[in-house]
Amino acid sequence: MHDTSPLTESPQPEVGSPLQAWCFVGADNLWALSSDEAGANLPDEHGPWRRLKSILLIGGEPDEQEAEALIREYGYCCFENREAEETASSY
Repeated sequence: MHDTSPLTESPQPEVGSPLQAWCFVGADNLWALSSDEAGANLPDEHGPWRRLKSILLIGGEPDEQEAEALIREYGYCCFENREAEETASSY
């Protein structure tokens, strides 16, 4: 079982500031954004995880704001992204 307790080991950027995250794709078209460059905090049961790229979240859209809140609290967020299946195969 994977620990989903809030992160305490490193300070998170303050809310409202840009947030560095890394985009990963896992099994069954599950995608994730993680505060950990290696993705070590991602759920093992949905791996293996493949890192695609780094991104900077600036909180512009509601979905992005939700992702930021989850990353700040848990260190990652997972989502399905059916539109991006072709994108993942190009990396």
